Amino acid sequence: GLPWETLRYLIGEAMYGGRVTDNYDRRILNTYLEEYMGDFLFDENVKFYFSRSGHDYDCEMEGNLAHYQQRILTLPMNQSPAVFGLHP
Repeated sequence: GLPWETLRYLIGEAMYGGRVTDNYDRRILNTYLEEYMGDFLFDENVKFYFSRSGHDYDCEMEGNLAHYQQRILTLPMNQSPAVFGLHP
């Protein structure tokens, strides 16, 4: 599989690299990546919720493709800004 650090680098630097205009943008992008895509996602002792604002947004560790597709369909269509760590 693809190492986790490599995946975060690809998302932060490669995918969004062209949209980052200065070091402040890069710093905030990396902060969000650390906050939402840290190694703690794989901690089996403590369940991590991306947000609990109106819905429990968690990261399920097991399931096949059909399971994840069904799970996606249960997510709310409209989210509060609080889901993204912003003021509602």
